[in-house]
Amino acid sequence: MTTTNIANALAPATPLQDGAFILDEVLGEGGFGITYRAHEIRLNRLVAIKEFFPTGCARAENQVQFPGDMSEREQHEARHNFLNEARILARLRHPHIVGVYTTFEENNTAYMVMEYLEGQTLQEMVQESADPASPKRPLPESEALDYIEQVGDALRLVHNAHLIHRDVKPENIVVCHDGRAVLLDFGLNKELGDPASHSTMRLTSAIRFGSPGYSPPEQYGKQQRFGPYTDIYALGATLYYVLTGEVPLEAPERSYGDDLVAVRSLNPKVSQEVNDAVMWALELKGDNRPQTVQEFVKALQVGRVAAAAPEQRQSAPSALVSSPQNLAATPMQGVTYAPAPLLARSAQQTASASLSNPSSAAPVPRAQNRQVAPVVAQVPQRVYLHFKTGLLEILPRLAVIVALLALAIFFAKSQQPQKVRHLKGNGMGVVAPPKHKAVTHYRHKH
Repeated sequence: MTTTNIANALAPATPLQDGAFILDEVLGEGGFGITYRAHEIRLNRLVAIKEFFPTGCARAENQVQFPGDMSEREQHEARHNFLNEARILARLRHPHIVGVYTTFEENNTAYMVMEYLEGQTLQEMVQESADPASPKRPLPESEALDYIEQVGDALRLVHNAHLIHRDVKPENIVVCHDGRAVLLDFGLNKELGDPASHSTMRLTSAIRFGSPGYSPPEQYGKQQRFGPYTDIYALGATLYYVLTGEVPLEAPERSYGDDLVAVRSLNPKVSQEVNDAVMWALELKGDNRPQTVQEFVKALQVGRVAAAAPEQRQSAPSALVSSPQNLAATPMQGVTYAPAPLLARSAQQTASASLSNPSSAAPVPRAQNRQVAPVVAQVPQRVYLHFKTGLLEILPRLAVIVALLALAIFFAKSQQPQKVRHLKGNGMGVVAPPKHKAVTHYRHKH
């Protein structure tokens, strides 16, 4: 992480907590605090220490002075919320969530001692990897998806704990030297309460939370619904930035009618499937976005399948996105993206790839491949459906015939006499029923 010079920051070599920690240098500053790199003396390790220092504060020597319009009760509540972030992080143990070691209060403020991460934020990776001719360079799709899927797994744990982060953005995701992506800064987290009431919970503060371009409409103003889909918007916006180098258009501007440019219009190398998944996550209405991180990540993984067959993807582009010009002209607002079409498209491309075998057959033109392969792939399924439909039509008729035969056999057997004898007359056998015993006795008597 890049070090920063901040006017109100504590000086290097400043001791904290009776010399248990020695500050090294400033790592960064946010709306709620300043983060330092420090050395923990007892365990001889580097740590990151976050100091609660909200915007508007000043410093007299080392003591933090809060704004004059902030009452003591408000100051106490603000510090409590800061320490609550540490408690939440301490219980959310996950390889892709920054770890918290301890907290303490000093200098009229509070401090959080965290895991020190050596690496770069996603924002720095996009900016600092740029060549001189371009201020920003997007990351390759596969690499970007690796980082987003790791953060998505961290958010899954957060949401399962009935919390939302509310400030997911490239600046709050550090990629360590070993490739591990870690989510930082839970200062804006919000408890959801009963998970069954996510869609009815509302913000009560008039303060706008989050960061421009990465915050969904529900984070602007008060009395707005929120839920896991709030973080999914921010995660989609983060991927949008990493793939294009451009911050998405702010939600209020989109609400006023400005269209969000599709990912592929800014970076045609991105697969159509990933483009669709990102735009789905960036829907303005929360109900139209993926409702779980798993759902969003599953849609992104379809892009990995498509990336394994780039020739098929390039030879069969969608009519609406055959060129960046068409993408830019196609309004994305109001369109709901769902994973089902993405999976169907991927299955069709996989079938086309498996049917083409250039080593054993003459090469077929690409245009012909696109038309024939999907049809051939559907033949076994059509035969099965035809057989299944015919069988379902025949079975009821067979059942009726069997029932009628059974009834006929039953009635035939019930009509047969118990005893049969043959009378000979005129060379023919005549069947007569047996005489009753009473009648025979009467004849003998008379």
